[in-house]
Amino acid sequence: MKRAPAFVELWPVASRRSSWGRACCVASWALIAAIWVAGCAANSMQTERSGTGGATGIGGQGPGTGDGGDWCRARGVFQDNCVECHGTRPLYGAPMSLVTFDDLHARSVTNPSKYVYEMIAQRIHDDQKPMPPPSTNDRLTSSEAGIVDAWIGAGAPASSDPSCSFTSGAGGATGAAGSADSTGSSGTTGSGGAGLGGAGGAGGSMPPVGAWPADCQQRYKLLAHGKSQPGDTTKFNVSGAPTKQFYQCFFFKVPYATDVVQALQFSPIIDDARVVHHWILYGSDTSNGTDGQVGGLGCSNGAFIAGWAPGGKPTNLPPDVGLQMPKGAGATLALEIHYNNLASYTDALDASGVEFCTTKTFRPNTAAVHWLGSQSILVLPHSTKDVVGT
Repeated sequence: MKRAPAFVELWPVASRRSSWGRACCVASWALIAAIWVAGCAANSMQTERSGTGGATGIGGQGPGTGDGGDWCRARGVFQDNCVECHGTRPLYGAPMSLVTFDDLHARSVTNPSKYVYEMIAQRIHDDQKPMPPPSTNDRLTSSEAGIVDAWIGAGAPASSDPSCSFTSGAGGATGAAGSADSTGSSGTTGSGGAGLGGAGGAGGSMPPVGAWPADCQQRYKLLAHGKSQPGDTTKFNVSGAPTKQFYQCFFFKVPYATDVVQALQFSPIIDDARVVHHWILYGSDTSNGTDGQVGGLGCSNGAFIAGWAPGGKPTNLPPDVGLQMPKGAGATLALEIHYNNLASYTDALDASGVEFCTTKTFRPNTAAVHWLGSQSILVLPHSTKDVVGT
């Protein structure tokens, strides 16, 4: 997916662009999470409507010398870093589980000539396509990578108990819980082969779930659907698509008619989490498609408005800022969803999307997102490339 760089512009409603720098510094953080769309993250599928809680602390490792063996130590690394997406029920396009010994010794979905553990040996050291992805801020530490490398280097053997259910060795202590809006402490190191380390401390307390800004006047939902017609409520058939990984666009006439509004909050709605990798919401003052249209070109021709990826939370604007929304008789919103069905599910039906709220009573400052540069700019991490274009 090629995208031109984006930036956030804010200005006071009364004087437009005066005090631009002050407003940008005050409020730009509220949109950054919506602009940079990421991969799987440890705190995925959060549903809180306001505020931000602390992240769960990192579990300590328990290398020990008990009977657990290299497999149980490696399993501890996978549990700490991978199973949110690669769990018993893989989510967000992950094609396989990384939970049991048999999972690691299955053939790779993306490269059947290799076993899953062989692919892991490559991906944890791949700086351009790493796992866990850099967007999660959860790349394996050198100690964690060493544990996995040692197990794979030995031939990825089982332990005396592949389920690691034995009780020898003590787990580390649980880290201290964080205070409100803060991060919990790391767990301490376990002892013995079974000591996979203490659980991380709980994150800080969250504000109540379900709270929308008090000045919201209207709320709207835009959802994926199966038929190209306004108001359709059938689900989009992901399994019926000709490819397993693709971008699907859904067009909507703006639901607030010709009113001029600010948006105050965007909350993700994730239906079939097995196959939804991320989505982006675009907006345009001119029509790029008909109301309810499924598919077609021009989805990303508008301005970037909001986005979601695993780990994403509702996007709340600061209390004195509202987001500029498309306006006029031809105004259109386009929801682009990246579907990933590498696991070949045959029953994947989806109605994911976004709920957002608006106001006609403007807050003091208005934010807007603009594209800059060429859409040909695509430079992979840890690489260099000359791009020529306008």
